[in-house]
Amino acid sequence: MEIVYEDTPEGLVIVRLYGDNPEVVVPGEIDEKPVIGLATYAFSEKNVPTDGLHLAVGGKSSVDENALDDLLEKGTICELAGDFIEAVVLPDSLKSIGELCFYQCRNLREISFGGGMIEIGSDAFMNCRKLSTLRIRAKADEPTALRSTLNQRTQATDVWFSDAVVHFPEYQEKYDLIGPAHIFELNIEGEGFRARKCFDGDRFSLSMYDEVFRHAVEKEEEQTLCRMAALRLSRLGADRDEQATQAQLKEEDRDRYQSYLVDHMETFCDDQVRRRDLAVWTDLYQQGLLTGEHKAVLLKKLTEARWIEGTRQVLGMV
Repeated sequence: MEIVYEDTPEGLVIVRLYGDNPEVVVPGEIDEKPVIGLATYAFSEKNVPTDGLHLAVGGKSSVDENALDDLLEKGTICELAGDFIEAVVLPDSLKSIGELCFYQCRNLREISFGGGMIEIGSDAFMNCRKLSTLRIRAKADEPTALRSTLNQRTQATDVWFSDAVVHFPEYQEKYDLIGPAHIFELNIEGEGFRARKCFDGDRFSLSMYDEVFRHAVEKEEEQTLCRMAALRLSRLGADRDEQATQAQLKEEDRDRYQSYLVDHMETFCDDQVRRRDLAVWTDLYQQGLLTGEHKAVLLKKLTEARWIEGTRQVLGMV
């Protein structure tokens, strides 16, 4: 990977990256100096001036001013920006993300970052239409940049902590005219807005989130509620072991989530088949939260969808 960066007294700020892999892992340091920031437009499709900045080739600083141009001319690398990138892993050392950093990254589906606070510039994720997954290398109740990240996104988003997984539904904001003098009223539709308020400062509150679900069952679509319930019940956090339990999940809330899935099993199975991903369903089945009867419902849906690989996977479940 080739990196153009600015050297500041506090650390290095990445201006542009080059390579051949759409799944980008941003280094935490270059020549033992920490990477602390991403510049404005760093990953966007917008042209970024790089004259007079530092260059790192293969993770180490380079004095060859022509090295980058030579690689670009050979076509062995390209800008890691815009529609090319699909996933980005940010280092634990990162302290800031510049304005419009990921602007027009229309194929970006996943971002991973560490715990601790990250200053996020305005419109950092504008037009990231496929971004649906955030992976946070921290526990749910630790301070993170999740709150400021979600404040810039109204789209449906799955968030994977090291000890829990939660789904934030999409919501819409609309301004309705209520007076002749151009007086408008803001109307918010969807429980996704309320779910994004489940924070104590910069710490996410799972108990507040569980409370949101209790009210959402009367308002949200079945498919969205199934996703909320299934992820909250899952034990697919990155650091879990086989004895792990769902973080901070009270028994009454666990029963509520499970009952909702059981009562809406066809909708849940439809969604799993549509996603072509049975990891969550499999996890719940292995926990004993789903039964052979529910397995039969899923197999029926898989047969109707003619998903042979998924059918084999379910038939192999013990």
